Amino acid sequence: MSDIRFTEGILNFTQAARHLRVPQQTFHRWAKGYLRGGPLLHIADSASSPLPVTFIALADHGLIVGGTNQHVIREIVADHMQYIAFGGDGYPERLQLSAWLPPKVEVDVRRAFGQPIFAGTGTRVADVAGMIKAGESAETVADEFGLSISDVRTSARILLGVAA
Repeated sequence: MSDIRFTEGILNFTQAARHLRVPQQTFHRWAKGYLRGGPLLHIADSASSPLPVTFIALADHGLIVGGTNQHVIREIVADHMQYIAFGGDGYPERLQLSAWLPPKVEVDVRRAFGQPIFAGTGTRVADVAGMIKAGESAETVADEFGLSISDVRTSARILLGVAA
């Protein structure tokens, strides 16, 4: 399948766990599988990509285990369905990241290669977090990208796990 929603990673395991508000170890098990079973999520090849979590792994409302047709983590998925926009083909195509409520950040497979972006500006969240990681102040980064200082600090907290 060549659909980038299935083939291209957009987040790492830690970022995806934060988005779904589940423990990192739990998400890792869902993505990599258990001793007695395979993975529960569709991920890209983690050996070749630093961002193995695909768009569909975050947005698929069914999360059906391959081969068993068993639905999993239904209560978590049900909460996140309100943040998903579906395309004409019936598959998810845009996802508002719930950790950023009110909705300011979204993932759209047609923009920024599916990376999380600030809805109003199109700025990649990773670019904002990268400047913070490089040592820039939240005020400088906010000015550079036309964002609020609060948005910059939230970027650092969610993607880097640190306060800015």
